[in-house]
Amino acid sequence: MKKLTLTAVSTAILSLSIAATVATPSFAQPKPTTTTTSPAGKVAPAPAGTNTQPPSIDELKLTKEQQNKLVKLQETVMQKRISVLTPSQQEQVRLAVKEGKSPSLTLTLDQQNQLKAIQTAAIAQQDAILTPEQKQKLQEINKQYAPKR
Repeated sequence: MKKLTLTAVSTAILSLSIAATVATPSFAQPKPTTTTTSPAGKVAPAPAGTNTQPPSIDELKLTKEQQNKLVKLQETVMQKRISVLTPSQQEQVRLAVKEGKSPSLTLTLDQQNQLKAIQTAAIAQQDAILTPEQKQKLQEINKQYAPKR
């Protein structure tokens, strides 16, 4: 048995980078706002163009219908992924999430294969939701921010 992090086994599930521990996908969360504090101590929005956040899912310009479909897909994939784990592993994930950490699990070969099959099916479903332009943009974003190996 190989010791892997949960995210390493299911790298890029939904290539939207929907992490197993995130309840709300980035496209459903409010955009972070960069602020500045004036000399009077009042907080004001930062000047336009000063947000240093990396490109986000917002660049895909998803429709409400696409967002809803992707949220539903995320929920389904999460349930499937969790069902692959033993109760002990599920508890490890829950505790890691609570502490803001990435879980580290020892997965059986069978679990790894099940997670890979879930990933493959999820990506196919995701691709059916996105337009060709959105898929291309997503590939560019993933390429730019993918971990270097």
